[in-house]
Amino acid sequence: MIVVGEAVRQRELLKWAEDMPLFGTRILVTRSRSQASELVKQIEELGGETYEFPVIETVMPGPERWTETSKALEDLGQYDWVFFTSVNGVEYFFRHLDRLGKDIRALHAARIAAVGPATKEALRRYGIAAEELPSHFQAEGLFEAFDQQLLASQKVLLPVAIWLAPG
Repeated sequence: MIVVGEAVRQRELLKWAEDMPLFGTRILVTRSRSQASELVKQIEELGGETYEFPVIETVMPGPERWTETSKALEDLGQYDWVFFTSVNGVEYFFRHLDRLGKDIRALHAARIAAVGPATKEALRRYGIAAEELPSHFQAEGLFEAFDQQLLASQKVLLPVAIWLAPG
């Protein structure tokens, strides 16, 4: 846009975009497309210019992995803990349960924990309140946070998503 005439004198009043914290910043967002939208929105609201370039993709495991996963989920009542480390882990766990015709009520005695607020919120959408969050949001932090509560005889289920490079 080219501004000419008296309007040029209004520059100081009209330069609101230039005062935004990320104005003039270009940011490459490498998250999967399904997860990038909220981050892209926040960056743009702060004046940044985004470029989406997903370098990972999450997919439901193929039949070659179903046997192993199905065995782990066959008797959900055996687990004392379920640790969720990502939103994708939550989503694929529930998809797999649905495909097997299983019900989350089998985990009624298990304690459920989540890494990070996004994972906790994903569980809440399924009606599950995670017990507590570790002080830092990584899988390693989850085990550190529960170190004093885990017993050697307890069984832990750790559902994770599989990440593949697109292409």
